[in-house]
Amino acid sequence: MYFHLPTKIYCGKDCFHQLTDLEESNIMICADPFLKENAILQEVVEKLRSLGKKVTLYMDIIPDAPMSKIQEMMEVLQAEEAQVLVAIGGGSALDATKSARYFYEKIFAKRLPLIAVPTTSGTGSEVTSYVVIKDDATGKKTPLVDERILPDVAILDPVCVESMPASVARDTGLDVLTHAIEAFVSKSSNLLTDTYALKAIDIVMGKLKKGIVDQDMEAKVQMHYASTMAGIAFGQSGLGINHSLAHAVGGKFSIPHGRINGILLPYVMEFHASRQEGIYDEIFQSLGIDGFSPDRRLKNFLRELRKLRKDLGLPDSIRDAKVGEGDFKQALDHLASLALKDPCTDSSPVPVTKEDLKQILEAAYFGQARKTVYASSVIGRPSTSL
Repeated sequence: MYFHLPTKIYCGKDCFHQLTDLEESNIMICADPFLKENAILQEVVEKLRSLGKKVTLYMDIIPDAPMSKIQEMMEVLQAEEAQVLVAIGGGSALDATKSARYFYEKIFAKRLPLIAVPTTSGTGSEVTSYVVIKDDATGKKTPLVDERILPDVAILDPVCVESMPASVARDTGLDVLTHAIEAFVSKSSNLLTDTYALKAIDIVMGKLKKGIVDQDMEAKVQMHYASTMAGIAFGQSGLGINHSLAHAVGGKFSIPHGRINGILLPYVMEFHASRQEGIYDEIFQSLGIDGFSPDRRLKNFLRELRKLRKDLGLPDSIRDAKVGEGDFKQALDHLASLALKDPCTDSSPVPVTKEDLKQILEAAYFGQARKTVYASSVIGRPSTSL
């Protein structure tokens, strides 16, 4: 068993102001553009400058930043001679800054401290050694995993998610759920990662809707912490084919990462259950999901998941995400090839082939396991519909 988390984590109201205690005199803050008018960020920057600190603000982050944008960030970092990096924003901002720090160290043999402040509750990027690199020309997304990518400090302040748009919270919330479920069944999971994963799953299923539909602030705070817990889990255990497929489909058809993960999740779970009976039973037991057989318990869970997606207004299939059938069929073989080569596939709890991945994608496109999608189940019946 292996578990390594050097990242210091600060939680709670007003911990954002930990940034004003930075000892370094030259600070580069990389943040999402919408934070330009953020009062709290402005207050922190003014405080740092009043203390004689040089603060460089880089706010040209774009979603799924490609390698050219990361190179641009490195050039600014070098020109400004920053001594510490602060990443503030969603997964794209955190991943781009983590990538810039990582490649800067490889090129110049100089390691800078990195502080991550998430403003969304989904990626868990503040505590993971993962980044996803996007190719400028092809749009292909490739995960990169290295312990040197881990941030040194994570700051989880509830104020950062008070005004998070519901559209973002819906997608990122399903990303948290996918992270936690994949981490739990990963072939590299262990007792410690399972503990974080199970708690994150419990919070998402109980709090995601409350935070979005009811605007329950305590539920939003719980989701923020759940995101980090799921990040700790998968950062140690790895993910699986749900993310491999999401990287391929999301990159090709520009579907938000959390949304495509949420679409794929039921079909990936059915595939795994058709190969390994009871694979999710410990999760279902922790959630109080009953049923006279593993197959029935899975169906009961998926019923709850479908209801959650419907209540949040999320699509139920790739087709519902406005991907044309002709475009999908034309890309299908290539998408499966990309997913098979994706590093996340290495953590799959069961062996998987390219044909398996194509069948999962077909099921997810049409919103049901039409045809006999997953060969035969472990109890001798083909998987039918969700």
